[in-house]
Amino acid sequence: VTSRSLLNSLGAAAVVCYLGDTLATSLGLPSWTLAFVSLLSPLVGLLSIFLLKRLSPKEPGALLTQGSVFAGSSQLGNALMLYFFATIGGTASFVDMLKMGPAIFVLQLLLVSVHFLFTVVLGRACGIPLRILAVCSNANIGGPATAAAFASAKGWTELIQPSMLVGSLGYAVGTTVGLAVSQALRAL
Repeated sequence: VTSRSLLNSLGAAAVVCYLGDTLATSLGLPSWTLAFVSLLSPLVGLLSIFLLKRLSPKEPGALLTQGSVFAGSSQLGNALMLYFFATIGGTASFVDMLKMGPAIFVLQLLLVSVHFLFTVVLGRACGIPLRILAVCSNANIGGPATAAAFASAKGWTELIQPSMLVGSLGYAVGTTVGLAVSQALRAL
């Protein structure tokens, strides 16, 4: 991780946010900014590598990849997310949290229970092994990182990469469906 790679990450993020907001606004869909940012992120990352390969002086042994150009971007993103959550938590009302907590707990318990029953019943009916169902369920609820950690901790190394792919696909599909439902409800 270098100061240059962190600046590359921040610069690319700023460009993606600007382009996503501009595109959404120009199409008359300002509430779709996040969707456009999600779509443009990989494109800007690839374009950045292409431009850097063309414009930067050739250094012997230098290999320009997204991993090297944007090294530390994940850690930077995690630190900024912690700041975001701390900011939101700082404005939260502890009394409201105590009032709403039990209802939210019951809702989450209901959601996870329905998910578990659906996964086990349908998965077993299709003949899918329980360990695969467990990793898929983890990817669905916790995302790709927790599913990969779970598969690794259980020694199921052959399920680590699929868990990452399934979790990432879940993020992509879930974000798209969530945005569509949000827009449909907003139109009501």
